[in-house]
Amino acid sequence: MFGLQRNHLVWLQPDAWQGIVARAWDDEAAGILKHWAEQQLPLVVARQREGTDPAHISLGLPAPLQWGRRKLALEATENDVLRTGNFPWLHELVQQGTWSEGVRARARTLKALGLSARVYGSHGWQHITGMLCVRAASDLDLCFEAPDLNTAMALCKVLAELDDGMPLDGEMVFPQGGSVAWRELHQLAIGQARQVLARNHQNVRLVDIHGLRSL
Repeated sequence: MFGLQRNHLVWLQPDAWQGIVARAWDDEAAGILKHWAEQQLPLVVARQREGTDPAHISLGLPAPLQWGRRKLALEATENDVLRTGNFPWLHELVQQGTWSEGVRARARTLKALGLSARVYGSHGWQHITGMLCVRAASDLDLCFEAPDLNTAMALCKVLAELDDGMPLDGEMVFPQGGSVAWRELHQLAIGQARQVLARNHQNVRLVDIHGLRSL
């Protein structure tokens, strides 16, 4: 998958979109896919199915509120890919468009702490699509890139101490692409859990602190 990891973004070639849209879909799904193709919007790399051809990429499309946040599962080949990328950085997101004061306050707090994070989930997709994806109850999902486990656990402690009234979810992503929800990692760090769910591009498994050091 030429270095692609879960939550990377993929833009498809026009010919690939033509093939996808031409398949048999229900009316709603067909409308979503036609919009995605016409607007040249990206798909997100999902967890890859075990046993599939490594040249094939499992992708996801989380539709905006207009379509009830419906999720579509797609597949493409390496030759279908036009380009790849990532979700926006939090500081980039708040510089563009109209965002709630809660998001802006979170960005200011993290910037003051010298921390950077990418925004995925509903806030990230709203930024990318320009369509309404965020609901009143939506969490702010942030992805922090951690060089090692000790740094990740220290960052989790900082995040746990933040309390500005806005739900903050997300994960720590390690250099090899493995990731752990930051709240779970914090519980492990303070002794409230013995194992956490670790995710990579192919599987999800329970690991202890020793297993985390290999991510």
